[in-house]
Amino acid sequence: MISGQIQDWYVQEGDLVQKGDTIVQLTEVKNQYFDPQLLSRTQNRISFKQDERQNYQDKLTNLKSQIANLRQNRKLKIQQLRNKLIQNQQQIIADSMELKAAEVDVTIAQNQLNRIEGLKEDGLKSLSAVQDKQLKYQGAVAKLSAARSKLEQSRNKRENLQNRLEQVEYTFDNKISIKRSKINTVESKLNSLSSKVTK
Repeated sequence: MISGQIQDWYVQEGDLVQKGDTIVQLTEVKNQYFDPQLLSRTQNRISFKQDERQNYQDKLTNLKSQIANLRQNRKLKIQQLRNKLIQNQQQIIADSMELKAAEVDVTIAQNQLNRIEGLKEDGLKSLSAVQDKQLKYQGAVAKLSAARSKLEQSRNKRENLQNRLEQVEYTFDNKISIKRSKINTVESKLNSLSSKVTK
């Protein structure tokens, strides 16, 4: 209960009142009911809220900057991987041509070996000539095997590069999405603080 003298009545007996309606105005309210620090406390609260709002604005600016950096890094990383894919495609073409050449060399070496073996059976070529052609044939087969292996490695590298490209896109898109979510949270908090500061 607050003591003091009634200065004005705002309702009459029998009037309908609701919660929060002013019924009377009191005068000579004792000083003990007033908070002498109310103004400075209110100013401190307003100042705190403004500082808090500024912190959220700074955080928002920082998040937007982070997104811009992530987008730039994403673009650069993707371009690097695409360049590597182009180089890899050129390597696959070169390796395919090398494989074709190795296949032709094996065919030629096989034909030469067959001819030499036929001539040896007829007594027209020596055993050392046959062995020489056998070594050339084995060398051609080894080169063919190496060319196949090299082409397979290049194709595997292409698959790995394509997987890395997809992974980079996913990773950066995920990071950007997380930052956007944080931006939405910060903007919501800023709107809430703005309305509290103005009240």
